[in-house]
Amino acid sequence: MPNLRLRRYHWHNSPKAGTVYLDSSYELKAAMILDEDSSVLSYSVHEIFYTPTGKKRFTDFIVKYANGEICLIEIKPLRRLPQYEEQIEDNKNYAASKSWEFQVWTESNLGFLSESDATAWADFYLSQIDGKDYSKIRKLRATQRVKKHYHEKIKQDMVKFRCKYCNCDHEMLRLTYDRDVVRNADWVCHMENAKRTGRLPKGHLKKINPYESEGKKECRSCKEIKEISGNFTFKDKTKGTLMLDCNFCRAAAATAKYQAKKAKSKTETTL
Repeated sequence: MPNLRLRRYHWHNSPKAGTVYLDSSYELKAAMILDEDSSVLSYSVHEIFYTPTGKKRFTDFIVKYANGEICLIEIKPLRRLPQYEEQIEDNKNYAASKSWEFQVWTESNLGFLSESDATAWADFYLSQIDGKDYSKIRKLRATQRVKKHYHEKIKQDMVKFRCKYCNCDHEMLRLTYDRDVVRNADWVCHMENAKRTGRLPKGHLKKINPYESEGKKECRSCKEIKEISGNFTFKDKTKGTLMLDCNFCRAAAATAKYQAKKAKSKTETTL
C-alpha cells in the first residue's frame, strides 16, 4: 500500500512556475488559482529566509504580477491561524522588509467549504491523475495509526487495583480503569475474569420504587401494587433489578404472542 506521507507532498506542473512540490491540498488549489490568474506573471514556493533572531522560515508563495508588484501569500486553514500566529507574523515582517504585499489565504480564498472539503477535492483530483483511490488509502492509514497507537501506548499502560467485591487484585488497561473504576462509584465484576458487567445508570434515568420499603412494587402493565416475593422475577440478580411487569402479566403476554403466532402459521398453511 502506498505511504500516505508521500501522498501529502503534491507535485504540480505549472506553466508559470515549472514543476513545484506542495505541502497540502490547500497549496495545490492555490497554485491552480494562480495559474489561471492572467495578472500573475510567475510565482515560486517554499523559499527560505531567516528572521532577525536567526530563526529559519519558509514562504508558501511569492507571486510576481504583470504590473510589477510582488506579494507573499501564506496558505493556512482558518481553524489553525492561532497556531501559526508567530510564523505568519515573521512572514509578514519579511514581506515588509522587501516592500512586498502580504496576504493570508484560507478556505474562503480557495473556494473550500471546510478542511474536509479540501481533502475530498484533493483526493478526487489526484485520483484522476494516477488512478489511485486516495480516499481508501487515507482510511486504511488512519486504521493503521489507531492500531499502532493502541499496541504501543494504550496496551502497554496497565494498572493494578484491589477489587472491593471479590477482594482480589485485578490488572487492566489504565484507560479502562480511568473510564470505569474511577468514574463509577461502584464496580461490578466476575471473580473469574474481572470483567465489567455494566456501567451505573445516569442519575436522572434511575427508576425508584416508592414501595420498596414495604416489599412491594407496581406492575407496569396492570398498574397493581403487589408483593415482590412471588409476583416479580429478577431481571439481573447481580444488580438486584426486577422485571417491570409482574409474573401474571408476563405470562398473559407470552400466551397472547403464542396464540397470534399459531393463528398466523395456521393461516399460511391453509393458503
